[in-house]
Amino acid sequence: MNGLETKDWVLFAAAAYVAIVSLVRLMIRHRARVSAQLATEIERQQHAKAAEEQRRKEVEKKKQPKAA
Repeated sequence: MNGLETKDWVLFAAAAYVAIVSLVRLMIRHRARVSAQLATEIERQQHAKAAEEQRRKEVEKKKQPKAA
């Protein structure tokens, strides 16, 4: 049988399991990091958009002639 004994197959299976589990954990950690970065970027953009909208409203308010 391909020159591999039972203990060789067991070691191969254990190594494959460890490799797959490690890869999945790394991918999950990376996904969490990227998700957090994207959430932070979206929040920053929303704050910048709200601040710009506020500035625009203030400029429009100043441009309107005062009705006295």
